[in-house]
Amino acid sequence: MTDAQAFEEILGSFPQKGGVIRVHRDQLDSLQEGLGLTEQLDSGSVIRQIGLSDEVSPASPLVGNDLFRGPGNHLPSGAPEIVVNPAQDRVNNSNIINQWVIEVIEE
Repeated sequence: MTDAQAFEEILGSFPQKGGVIRVHRDQLDSLQEGLGLTEQLDSGSVIRQIGLSDEVSPASPLVGNDLFRGPGNHLPSGAPEIVVNPAQDRVNNSNIINQWVIEVIEE
């Protein structure tokens, strides 16, 4: 999990009330690389805005995938990274403030 700026620097501003974000494949590839994701983002991927509270137990990650740069070293893009209690970030959760579905613009 990271801050909105990490997404908006690559994808632009998000609609305030959730919905669909239309992006080009190269933007999505840049986002995936910047966030250090090993799974491919595609149409249908969901970005969620989560309100942090003690319920989600935010913490700095100690381990990660092959792209993990080490505790406290942020994501490959330089954006901050935190982990939350996975049971608290599901779809029907009061901590989810907004969500956006990605739609890839095919050219």
